[in-house]
Amino acid sequence: MSKVKCNIKSIIGELSDIDSRNEKKVVALVSWNDRPETIDIRRYNINDKFLLKGISLSRDETELLLYTLLTTDEITYDVQKVIDLAKNKIPPKGINIEELIDNMETEENNDGNYKRTSNGFIKIL
Repeated sequence: MSKVKCNIKSIIGELSDIDSRNEKKVVALVSWNDRPETIDIRRYNINDKFLLKGISLSRDETELLLYTLLTTDEITYDVQKVIDLAKNKIPPKGINIEELIDNMETEENNDGNYKRTSNGFIKIL
């Protein structure tokens, strides 16, 4: 029997405290036997730094699990916390100042309260 190769790319999150066997439940990004990465929910031995019994999910399966958990009535959760986590994950879109100025200067947007000066500044009238 060949040896199982486990390459832990990262521990994404911890689901439990360390128990008396120096193990805890974690969510990890893992490659098994040089295969594509999976999302694993497993027991993790903190001394040996090795994953134990658990489950591996593809990224598609992980996404379906997330949606399933969020849409079931069997589990309660803080909706606002989910919204806040999602907002923090999505990076804010940068502001294109030139595009903003160009939009301000269009005839339908300019109410006559500002104009661009010769050196490029916006002057409020």
